[in-house]
Amino acid sequence: MSIRDTAEKAIEKSRQIILDYYNKEFNLKHKVGRDIVTQADLDSEKAIIDQIKKDFPDHRILSEECGDKKEVSDYMWIIDPIDGTMNFAKGMEEYCISIGVEHKGELVFGIIHKPKTNQTYFAEKGKGAFLDGKQIKVSHETEYKDMTLGTDCSHVDEVQKENFEKLTNMCTDFRTIRIMGSTALHLARLAEGHLDLYYKNRFHYWDFAAGTLILQEAGGKITDFDGNPINKDSKNAVATNGINHEKFLELVNRV
Repeated sequence: MSIRDTAEKAIEKSRQIILDYYNKEFNLKHKVGRDIVTQADLDSEKAIIDQIKKDFPDHRILSEECGDKKEVSDYMWIIDPIDGTMNFAKGMEEYCISIGVEHKGELVFGIIHKPKTNQTYFAEKGKGAFLDGKQIKVSHETEYKDMTLGTDCSHVDEVQKENFEKLTNMCTDFRTIRIMGSTALHLARLAEGHLDLYYKNRFHYWDFAAGTLILQEAGGKITDFDGNPINKDSKNAVATNGINHEKFLELVNRV
């Protein structure tokens, strides 16, 4: 049994659960600030973890709702059962299932699936990035005036203000701005060339793990605000098409 086989089986089970809930009435539970969780998140996560534990019982799992199970293993699965829960709860299709896998601390596998449109972004270390089997690449835009910038909201007031203060101070440098409500999908869109740049202050690793590898395998670059590689302890991120990454990093830190 390969990691990819297990991930694809887990996603198919999770997808069916999510679509059963989609556009139906369900209760929202509040976590921290404006952050919410639905029963669909919990049921999706359980289906994914059950599949992983069936095939790889000794692997470590880090997941949004269950936290870090901290098993001692060379492998760690990083799961967001629904990234973009508010979009999902509002009946919008910009949400996804995100699963990344580390081996000895290095990301080696990433998959992002959009249940409503049945689209799958996928990457393995050193093998390229793909959308529904077709290889994808980042854009080749070089000038800010031609670039589309992405960012995200936060559920924490202080972080929201800080993120949008940066946006206010640099938004006129770019052609346009997109805020889609899913970190994982922002990175996937960047990997396929629909976005050119992205930044976010404060996040959780399950939001970024799969998208980080997919973006890198598509030719993009992602670091924290200090220029360090993204890992499970990172607190912010700058992602680009790889062109003038350092220049954009300076801009984000200056404003």
